[in-house]
Amino acid sequence: MKKEPKCNIVMAKCWGEMLGIFMYVFFSFILLTGCMSTFDDGKPMTVLIELSIAILIDQIKSIPIQFIIWVVVIRRCFKFDVQNFEEWDDEKILENGSEPSLLQFMRTSV
Repeated sequence: MKKEPKCNIVMAKCWGEMLGIFMYVFFSFILLTGCMSTFDDGKPMTVLIELSIAILIDQIKSIPIQFIIWVVVIRRCFKFDVQNFEEWDDEKILENGSEPSLLQFMRTSV
């Protein structure tokens, strides 16, 4: 028989998801009303140029962030070597020994 999850944990997850959905709807509404107001009263080309610049900056900043995530999470600050596997082989992967997950490693390090 499966053990039921604790009610407070389930409720916390539900409230977290509802908060995320509410924030998404709220900010989408704010963006939509701002764009509608600009098209009625302002300069719509300015809004489109600023939005394009914001998207461009967001895409450019994701490149170094992805590298940092790769170094810290995947390579664990260059602790692991880069292995070039041509085909998946469990024995070759387990030669170096099994490592705990990153969160388990962080918990034991503190």
